[in-house]
Amino acid sequence: MHRFQKWRDALHIAPDARAVEGVMKDYVRTLSPEVLAVLPADCRSGMDAVPIDIPAVAVCLLQFELRFRGEPESGAMLHDVAHIFALAATRLTLTQREALGVL
Repeated sequence: MHRFQKWRDALHIAPDARAVEGVMKDYVRTLSPEVLAVLPADCRSGMDAVPIDIPAVAVCLLQFELRFRGEPESGAMLHDVAHIFALAATRLTLTQREALGVL
């Protein structure tokens, strides 16, 4: 759908929080108007923030996905975007812990 594997791989090799944020900034730029139209306004506004509040957008998208009752194709797009953000939030946490020597 949205080259999930490409973005997943990019997030997995991101060495630090700055790299994760850069990947997500690039990812958001690739989202088509059709995909963005499926997403709620509060999630889209979080994507426009500088820097992107990755964990907040992930939660927003996942909550919206749970309530979503639209067309299956739109649901699939939403699912992909929500799960890329969820992965990014997880990777961001891991890189921050690594930087602090917590892991």
